[in-house]
Amino acid sequence: MGRALWNENEYFFRKIIRENIPALLYASAAIGRTVLLFSVNDDKTSSMIIRSAVINVT
Repeated sequence: MGRALWNENEYFFRKIIRENIPALLYASAAIGRTVLLFSVNDDKTSSMIIRSAVINVT
């Protein structure tokens, strides 16, 4: 994925995270992710995992 596209997606998912933390925590629990993942969402790796988690849930 291109750098510009990744940055755009990263902004989008960070926006989702800020506005919907409870929903994301519930979704993460539903697919077996740990709550700790969301406490480090500034880390690029966890951002990618959150991205895949959102896609898996929807």
